[in-house]
Amino acid sequence: MMVALAVIGLMAAISYPSFSSGLEGVRLRSSVDQAAIFWANARLRADRSQLPVQVTADPKKNELRAVGAESDWRESLTPSEGVRMVEPKELRSYVVYPGMPSPQFEAAFESPGGVRAGLKIDVFTGMPEEWNGE
Repeated sequence: MMVALAVIGLMAAISYPSFSSGLEGVRLRSSVDQAAIFWANARLRADRSQLPVQVTADPKKNELRAVGAESDWRESLTPSEGVRMVEPKELRSYVVYPGMPSPQFEAAFESPGGVRAGLKIDVFTGMPEEWNGE
């Protein structure tokens, strides 16, 4: 019984680093996907309401915020646990106008292990593109 527990403990100790780095990768990818969805929602809100939407990237608060021109609509997004926003490096605001091309938006996120991933919004199509944050 002791040998079986020792083998199970050894297998768990060997597999834990792989499992935790895999979990970091999932959280990082999820944060990038959520940021892309957040941008798409802000763009959709601007088009539907026919009013501009201001999107603010705040790396100090580790948050994306969107505020519609009508004061009753606000949204915010924080990355997954342990993931932090590293691009833009300082507070930056973007205005999304209805029916107009997207402003140049870039956001990069970093996992606790130092792995980066991010997204850029194509100014012509408004579609997100993968970006490594460099």
